[in-house]
Amino acid sequence: MMIQKTKWAIQSKLGNSTDIEKIVAYLEQQHIPYEMIEVIPFSDDLPVLVEDQENVIFYGSTTLIKNVYAAQKWKPGVWFNPSSYEFKNVLKGYGKENLLNGDSEVITVKELLSRDYPSDEILFVRPAADMKEFTGAAMEFQEIKKWDGFKSSKGPFSFKTKVQVATPKNIEAEYRTVVVDKQVITSSQYRRNNRFNCRDEVPQSIIDYASEMAQLYQPSEVFTLDVCELTNGTLKIVETNTFNASGFYWADYYKIIESVTNFSYDNF
Repeated sequence: MMIQKTKWAIQSKLGNSTDIEKIVAYLEQQHIPYEMIEVIPFSDDLPVLVEDQENVIFYGSTTLIKNVYAAQKWKPGVWFNPSSYEFKNVLKGYGKENLLNGDSEVITVKELLSRDYPSDEILFVRPAADMKEFTGAAMEFQEIKKWDGFKSSKGPFSFKTKVQVATPKNIEAEYRTVVVDKQVITSSQYRRNNRFNCRDEVPQSIIDYASEMAQLYQPSEVFTLDVCELTNGTLKIVETNTFNASGFYWADYYKIIESVTNFSYDNF
């Protein structure tokens, strides 16, 4: 039986259209088949493909990732296993000393809001899993209690949702690296001095550190690993992310498409 050529299924109408435009451009440049698909937000409906082959790589929202993973219909479909991205397993995999928020306490939103922290105490709060229910942020406790970010989440969310609560850190710069089979294939700076700042020039020390960490633990065979440099020069892991729903900033899209497609084909 002939192995089917890897195909990409790209969700249309995503918030960041730049990523989609770049992915499509490089798919076309490398003559890799793809299809644009529509996804209903927060719906459990599976995407409908014109050609329902098995060897498909999906890219899109967390709703899409969740549904494709649950269906187990395509290979790879998505590189995602919810438990592998949970904070407790990431902590075990990399070690507390390597995580920016290794001091996190994992509690529910309800427990957090019921705490008696001083109103002006600053806390860093982010989802404990990788479903991006909201974007992690540092803010005063009084802001957290009335924060409407809890009401405008990007996915299923409730008072039972588990979050990480940690002390804020002084970060100089943050970088996203793309890891395929334990190898860092490309990277991009995305923040400096707490401001969004994308650059394709990434210090070798960052790449070396990410490569070292990728040998310790990988939540999936393909994923994105965010690392940072603190103001004192120390390097730490910020978080792991599902590749199929990640933005790539100024990373090398050609390398991403080529490496990920080939890895999918070789392991089909």
